Amino acid sequence: MRPFVHIIRLLLILGSALPFTTHAQKETVLGLEGDWYVFSLKHFKSSFRHELGLSMFSHFYRSPDQAIHYEVDDGIAYPQPVYNRGFGLMSLHYEPRFRLIEYRNWASLSLDVPLVWSLSLVDLTTEDGFRYSADTVSTAAFNAGIFAVERETGLGLGHLEAGAMLSINLWQGATYENTFPLGLSIGAGVHRMFAPVQMNFIAGYERVEYQEFTAWWTPVSRLSLHYRGVVLSYTIGVNPTLVYYESLNSKRAVYTNTYNRFSLSLRIGR
Repeated sequence: MRPFVHIIRLLLILGSALPFTTHAQKETVLGLEGDWYVFSLKHFKSSFRHELGLSMFSHFYRSPDQAIHYEVDDGIAYPQPVYNRGFGLMSLHYEPRFRLIEYRNWASLSLDVPLVWSLSLVDLTTEDGFRYSADTVSTAAFNAGIFAVERETGLGLGHLEAGAMLSINLWQGATYENTFPLGLSIGAGVHRMFAPVQMNFIAGYERVEYQEFTAWWTPVSRLSLHYRGVVLSYTIGVNPTLVYYESLNSKRAVYTNTYNRFSLSLRIGR
């Protein structure tokens, strides 16, 4: 606990020493007194900012376990976890940020609402690449030794995300008045995932058949570096699950409930 306290003290000293706008300017904008400022609709413009961002080939996820596929060999069934998996070719995001609490001119706590649309390849699969199908095995196929139905193609295209995060913001972008060029944000929250947006209609897959596999919550954290109006961010899932299973007498393991995204954003407003 003591090292954490020392880090906070160091940040307070450093923040007070950097060349920001004056305390008097802050009081003029918000009409408040003291070092702490709370979000107010009366001064909404000075407590709000938003960003537009882009990710290219750096956005991928795995859902929590969605189902179990049994691989049968010599009469022995080996259960394997099934998860919704997506790889983003291109992802666009829009994110409003509401500064809930501000400290002087260089630090704040904000509520961030990331909204993401991704052109992604989405599938429901196992680690070994078995494409899980919601179709049931017919009696004739079961008697012939076929115990699972496999899809031939991917489940669909695109996915959506809507989230809420609390972030600690330092220096650039932390407050309306801050003029220091560099900044840092650290946040944590949850994303609601919807995948896929478009089912593979060519293969005849219908959403109603896969409804239970296409939406879930995932907890995430994010680190962002700011330089003037440009923001570089990395978002990662914070609750990955390591699932152990056996496949043809070999012990295997796979992480589910994962999330990774690098993004480059442009700030709109201060």
